[in-house]
Amino acid sequence: MIQSINAAERIEIERACERLVHAYSRALDLGDMSAAADFFAENGSFARPMAPDKVIHGREAIRAALLTRPKTLLTKHLVSNVMVDVVSRDEAEDSPI
Repeated sequence: MIQSINAAERIEIERACERLVHAYSRALDLGDMSAAADFFAENGSFARPMAPDKVIHGREAIRAALLTRPKTLLTKHLVSNVMVDVVSRDEAEDSPI
């Protein structure tokens, strides 16, 4: 069944997704790797930009991988132009460029 989503609901979902992206980046930049892992679904997957072919599956495996990040590695993410396609009230995906 296709869900009908009005414009206000779509904007609310898009904004919530944008906040997730920003909050995740902030957790990384603050060095809180455990909090960063919490943004992933239990069955989520992740690939580091330096190793895009090495996909890590599962929140706890992602947490373990993030916790191996050197404490001396500092990042400051600049997150802009977040584009989200709302599929339904429960699903959204990044918009292809």
